Amino acid sequence: MSLFEFWLDVRVSGQPACTIFGRIEIAVRPLVGERISFMQNKGSALEFQVEWPSVGWRRDSAVSVEVDEISHYAVQSEQGIQFTSVVRAVPLNVRAVDDARAVRDILTKQLGFEVDPYGVNTLEA
Repeated sequence: MSLFEFWLDVRVSGQPACTIFGRIEIAVRPLVGERISFMQNKGSALEFQVEWPSVGWRRDSAVSVEVDEISHYAVQSEQGIQFTSVVRAVPLNVRAVDDARAVRDILTKQLGFEVDPYGVNTLEA
C-alpha cells in the first residue's frame, strides 16, 4: 500500500465552497484520468446533486472524483529527505450549498478528511 496526500476542491455551481484534504492509502498508484470513489458508512443516507461531465446533474451518495494530477514534494527531516506523493482531484461541482455540506460530511465526519483551514470555506454559516 502507498500513502498519498489527497486534495479536492468542492464548488457550488462553479464557485469555490471549500477544499478538503487528507491522507489515503491505495494499493496501486492512481493515474491521471482515473476515478477514486469514497463510499459512505453503512446506514448513512446522505445524498447530493453533482455534475458529471457529458452527463449533467445527477443525485449521488458516493463521492467519486477524477484524478487531475499526481505530484511529489520533499522535505528535510531528522531521518533525511522525506518524499510525499500528492493526488489532486478535478474540482467537484455540486448544485447547492446543502449538497456541498453533504460531500464535506461524508469525507470529514465519516472518512476522516479535513477542511483546509487556510482556504476558502463558505459552508460555515
